Amino acid sequence: MSGPHLTPWLLERAEFLVHDLQDRHELTVCLEAAAEDIVSWRNQIAERLRIQQKSANRYITDEALTRLSDHIAQCLDDAQCPPAPVIHLAGRRQYQEG
Repeated sequence: MSGPHLTPWLLERAEFLVHDLQDRHELTVCLEAAAEDIVSWRNQIAERLRIQQKSANRYITDEALTRLSDHIAQCLDDAQCPPAPVIHLAGRRQYQEG
């Protein structure tokens, strides 16, 4: 399956996201993956606002892509954290009652 058609607008936006992820978060993402994420996000915006996809392009600003970059980095960081310890409430109740 091939990725989205890289229009000049999409290419510019994807390059911005790739460079921001690399420069600020030291994350390497291929241009095609960045473009797919941007298209998916743009389509969600269009659907929620009930506007044409092309009209939703205006919401994919540098600031919005910077926040997306931060979000991606945070999700990856969260995924690398060890899971929280499991607390067995039944055992705690027995201990407190006894």
